[in-house]
Amino acid sequence: MGRLSSLPNQLDAIIATADLEGREQFESATTEPPRLLGEVLPEQLASGVLPSLGIRPERTVVVLDGDFYTVPALDARGGSGDLRNICNEPTDYAEISPIEPSASGGGKIA
Repeated sequence: MGRLSSLPNQLDAIIATADLEGREQFESATTEPPRLLGEVLPEQLASGVLPSLGIRPERTVVVLDGDFYTVPALDARGGSGDLRNICNEPTDYAEISPIEPSASGGGKIA
């Protein structure tokens, strides 16, 4: 792995993220349902976080990487969150892992 000793003159910062699946906090949500973190983070960085640190947003590279999405229509059916209300039978879980759905559990989720 290489190292970066300095940024190009045109940049003040580089921000890289990963695994932003999830939603903004309910209290700060301005839409229904709350927006995905991949939608909220760039706005929050540009309007608040970066300026508070003296970093100019227009001189910042932000890389949103990884699983930073969820399917809003699945929220009510357990697409994200606690699946125990849906997978409520012992056979709903794989024999090799108590947290992985089995074929029957996966059928309930899909």
